[in-house]
Amino acid sequence: MKKPCYHKKLLIACISVVLLPLSYMHASAATFITSPTGSGTACTDSSPCLLQHALDNAREGDTVILKNGVYGDTANNFGRFFIRNSAGTLSSPITLRAQNRHEAILRGSGLSSNDRTDIGLRITRGGWVIEDLLMQNYVIGMYITNVPSSNLEIRHNIITDYIEEGIVASALGSARIHHNVIGLAKRYPLLGNIASMIH
Repeated sequence: MKKPCYHKKLLIACISVVLLPLSYMHASAATFITSPTGSGTACTDSSPCLLQHALDNAREGDTVILKNGVYGDTANNFGRFFIRNSAGTLSSPITLRAQNRHEAILRGSGLSSNDRTDIGLRITRGGWVIEDLLMQNYVIGMYITNVPSSNLEIRHNIITDYIEEGIVASALGSARIHHNVIGLAKRYPLLGNIASMIH
């Protein structure tokens, strides 16, 4: 019969057997539910949080879901959002999507073309999938910068009623940009080194 783990030299090994499954449980993917009127940090269906809070706290493998509505008031930074903290991977991306396709609306302030801070989604981290959003009334819809190994996928979004550019990329590595509708611009639907990434 195998002796129980009572010996002092075996204590650490015994503890590690118990703790290993707990570490895997802690690493499981999370879902963040957001709404234009969200609050707090629960980010659940019954208690959604604000979108920027979810974007700042999502980690590899997580999903951020936008409930229906217009994300554009003062509580939502006038529709200006940032992907700036965490990156996903090609096999375990972070997903940002509308709960119902094109029913979550990111809406800008409709400022003059001189204010290039009016950007709907500024992306400085890779490993994200961004899908099913409706973006409107920005100077620039999406601005992707300093993401050399990005593994980004941007799909099934509508970017419309913008003033200058739909999607701008600077220092972008790899990305798949497909099945988006980008229209009604005064200047460029796409700008930067992304022409070869369009499908």
